[in-house]
Amino acid sequence: MSAQTQGSPAGGARWYAVAPPAAPVTVTAGAAPQQVTGLPVLGASFASPAAGWVVVGTGADHHILYTDDAGATWRSQLAWRGSLYGYLRAFDERQALVVLGLWPHRPEVNGRPVGLAENHAMFAGTEDAGATWTLGYPPDRMGVTFDALSPRRIWQQLHVGSYPHARWDLVRTEDGGAPVDATGELVDGTMMDGVASLREVAIRYSPQFVRVATEKLLTYGLGRGAEHFDMPLVRSIVRDAAPNNFRFSSLVLGVVKSKQFQMNVKTAGAEHVQVAQN
Repeated sequence: MSAQTQGSPAGGARWYAVAPPAAPVTVTAGAAPQQVTGLPVLGASFASPAAGWVVVGTGADHHILYTDDAGATWRSQLAWRGSLYGYLRAFDERQALVVLGLWPHRPEVNGRPVGLAENHAMFAGTEDAGATWTLGYPPDRMGVTFDALSPRRIWQQLHVGSYPHARWDLVRTEDGGAPVDATGELVDGTMMDGVASLREVAIRYSPQFVRVATEKLLTYGLGRGAEHFDMPLVRSIVRDAAPNNFRFSSLVLGVVKSKQFQMNVKTAGAEHVQVAQN
C-alpha cells in the first residue's frame, strides 16, 4: 500500500513515509490449538451464508475459527494472548483480515514469537481461507483505527505529536506492510543491505561514480548521449571538481561552462550543432 502522512488521505511489505518496525511473518493454521470450546464470540464476519470467521475468547486467550459449512464444523486457525482490536473482516470466502493486540510478555501467535516484546497491534491477513496467515506490523503499534479493502490493502489512522501540536495522519499499504527489500548483489559480488552499504560502495568506487554522474549530466545538458570525443571534457570536469570534493554543483558548473554546452544550438530543422573538444 502506498502511505501518505501529515493528514493526507491515503494501507505490509512496504509503508511509504512511515517504515514498519519489522518484516511480516507467516504462520499456519495447523499450528493453532484445535480444542476450543466454551468461549464467547467476540466478533464475526461472513463472506457468504456458508463461509466466514469468528473470534472467540475470554480474558487474554483468543482464537479465530473458520467455517465453510454454515457453522456445522469449525476449525481453529489462529491463537494468541492479548485482545481483539475490534477489526475482523471477511472479503470473500478465501480472504480475511483481523487486527490482533498482543501481550508484551507473550508476543506469540500460534506459538510462534513475533519479535517485539511490547504491547502492540498486528494485522493478520489470509488469502487461502486461513491455511496460512501473514502477520504484519503497522507503523503505529498502539494504533487501533484500521480499515481495509483486502488483506494487503490496509489503512491506519495515526496520532502524531502531542497537544497542542498533535495531528491525525492517514497511512496505507498495498502489500501488507512489508518493508522495502534493500538487499542486493553487485556485479563484483559485493552484497548490499541498505543505505549504509550503498554509501560504502559509492565511496569505494568514487572515481567511477563521479565520472558516470558527469557523463549523465553532460547527456542531459547536450540533449544527446556522451560520445568518445566527449571523454576529455568529462575528465576535465571531474579534475576541476576535485578541489571542491566533487560537489554536485561543481559538476553542474563544469558542464555549463563547457564549449559543448554553450555552443550547443538548434538549427531551423531542429538538428543540433555540436562542438567537439580538441
